Amino acid sequence: MSAIVVRELSKKYRKNVVLDGVNLEVFDGEIFSLMGLKDSGKTTLARILFKFLKPTAGSVSIFDMDAQKEDRSVKEFTGYVPEDVWIYDNLKPMAIFKTTLGFHGLKNTDEIQSLMDYFELDNRHKFVDLTDSQRKRVAIINALIPKPKLIVIDDPTKDLSPPMIEKLFTHLKRLQQAEGLSVLLLTDNLSVGQRYGDRGAYLADGRIVGMEYLKEKYTNDKVLRIFDEVISVRAFEEIGARLIRDEAGNVEFFYDGYLPTLTTVLHQEKVKNYILEDALLENKIDAFESGYDGTSASYAPDTTVTFDRANVAGVSTEGEEDTILAYDKDELEIAERGDDAITAPYAPAAPRDALDPAEEVTPIETQSDEPIALQKTPDEGTLPAPEEGEAADGAIEVEAPEDTEKIRPADDYGRINPSKYNFDIGKEEE
Repeated sequence: MSAIVVRELSKKYRKNVVLDGVNLEVFDGEIFSLMGLKDSGKTTLARILFKFLKPTAGSVSIFDMDAQKEDRSVKEFTGYVPEDVWIYDNLKPMAIFKTTLGFHGLKNTDEIQSLMDYFELDNRHKFVDLTDSQRKRVAIINALIPKPKLIVIDDPTKDLSPPMIEKLFTHLKRLQQAEGLSVLLLTDNLSVGQRYGDRGAYLADGRIVGMEYLKEKYTNDKVLRIFDEVISVRAFEEIGARLIRDEAGNVEFFYDGYLPTLTTVLHQEKVKNYILEDALLENKIDAFESGYDGTSASYAPDTTVTFDRANVAGVSTEGEEDTILAYDKDELEIAERGDDAITAPYAPAAPRDALDPAEEVTPIETQSDEPIALQKTPDEGTLPAPEEGEAADGAIEVEAPEDTEKIRPADDYGRINPSKYNFDIGKEEE
């Protein structure tokens, strides 16, 4: 059973389309981040969930109940924290909470006091005299009182400080783990949505433009701005960067891949005038609208990179594939380097520590017990003789193994213990 299922949901005000065929599913027991800029339709969606608005078309169900037809039943086990909070002006917080207790047929106020202490809220002032932050905290506690199965929180960053946001999600994650609480977070803050969500969707102009499994992201989204430089756009696109702006020699790329790979391309392109910073939500939306599909280069299994032969510490030649096991991070390149290069799968979890130039690497054994004749010294390095089918320029094109991301880290010198791991895909021996 899903916590929320939205199907072909649309909302129009005369000629203004606020939601346009939205399809969305929030799993039971997950924290789902719906991220969108101002006026993207987030708040309208939330209001439809609780029947404060009626949709023009489509349907919404909450735990298999029709949110429009069975709204009274739905509200018994759900909580809602709106973007702008207005409750009873002349009541103090505890009086508001007791009213909510009575609505749900509850009496115990001990837990309410614990929540007030946790969220640093006292009972001295009437609601009308509270700050925006205090009002938001009143709404949060009020939504938590009935021990909901689902809570919808609209834009907590608007009124809460970063430490209070952290406290909020620490508490929500505790409830998620202990009671299976489902959370729908609506926000225009990319970092907050990605930090706290298990999965996420991006809403722009009333449409879902992309989705992500946020737990699988290895790096923060970045924006690269290059000024007054002549560059090869293709060189950046080949590593997963997405061009989002190109104006009179000034270009912007969205990038969510492995940062050392990006640094290498910047060096190869001899780029000097650039800024690399955390992406904002508008940058992410621009990337989706320019064709980005949400697949991060930081865990794309088919990405290949090139290594200098003299700086590779180990290579598996099992079967028809070559897999780099350890390498000098300072020699990582994207383009082929001719006779001294070997192209291999990019493994994000592969060893990244530079080899100690004074340390000699002993031969590495494969599963077949046939040692690879490989020695690396400060002066020279060798690899096994090229196999048949090697490219004329000395580079060997290879395919990424299915479990590339599972290759285990090496020791402090970038080496892998051959007695413990399967070199092809880094799986532990049975």
